[in-house]
Amino acid sequence: MCATTPGRWSPGAAFPEIDGRPAIGLGQRRLRLDQLLFEAARSTPGVAAYTGVAVEAPLVERGRVIGLVVAGEQRRGTLLVVADGAHSLLRRRLGLDGKPPRRRRVGLRTHFKLAEGQPSSCWIEVFLGSGYELYVTPLPAGEILVAGLAEAQALTAGAEASFRRWLDEQPVLSQRLTGARRLTPLMGRAPLASTARAGVIPGAVLLGDAAGFIDPITGGGMTQALMTAELLTRYVPRVLEEGHVWLERFERERRALLRDYMLLTSLVLALAARPVLARLTLRLLRARPALFSHLIGVSGGIRRLTGGVLEV
Repeated sequence: MCATTPGRWSPGAAFPEIDGRPAIGLGQRRLRLDQLLFEAARSTPGVAAYTGVAVEAPLVERGRVIGLVVAGEQRRGTLLVVADGAHSLLRRRLGLDGKPPRRRRVGLRTHFKLAEGQPSSCWIEVFLGSGYELYVTPLPAGEILVAGLAEAQALTAGAEASFRRWLDEQPVLSQRLTGARRLTPLMGRAPLASTARAGVIPGAVLLGDAAGFIDPITGGGMTQALMTAELLTRYVPRVLEEGHVWLERFERERRALLRDYMLLTSLVLALAARPVLARLTLRLLRARPALFSHLIGVSGGIRRLTGGVLEV
């Protein structure tokens, strides 16, 4: 049981259609999603997957990455794909970290099991507060994810106390959580942003958040990572056969593919620091649901900012 429309005074929109067919989003716990992605990769012919080992450092010879140091052993390979997240250890060890972000944002998240009979929502909902945003995603079996993004200075009372205050300040969300059972401890990360001074070097390519990350405020990080991974698969055979020049071409195309998403994220992030402009923008989106739907499509990797379908 769930509400099928957003609140009366809240802007809301669905994903735009793809080839005349409706697009939908499904919420899932990261533990489950990561497991499914890993199993899909491990079952791919020609893939050998290893778990329970520590990747310590890249292996570099004569200015070229030739493998990894794993649990004290050298593992050599033709191409290293660095995809270990926004705070990438391998990026740092390769000397590819960019300048630290000026704006310090933090992210917090936890999961709840709603009380019996308590309706969830069919929508991903965003609740705006003073200096923070709360993102609520419905999950299977009556569970929800509640994530908070905020300026670092908004955590003056500490993470747990601040997060609880944010929940209490949102009456709709607070009511829904009446009788709910907390499933996971509050986890956090800061800073959210990271930069890379280069996305490729001989023998290695940065992928996903390791290649640079602005903020999760538009919610498209996983989509963009999968899209650029798909793009990389087209270049790998040429890189293996003809060398580094194809990595440079991949990096140019990766940046072009993400340009609209990065611009949208930067704009929304700027609005988050300007409450008056944010409220005016929300009024516009409430009056123009088609525009809101289009912007959701940009974040979801199926639309360009200037219109039209985004093709990988």
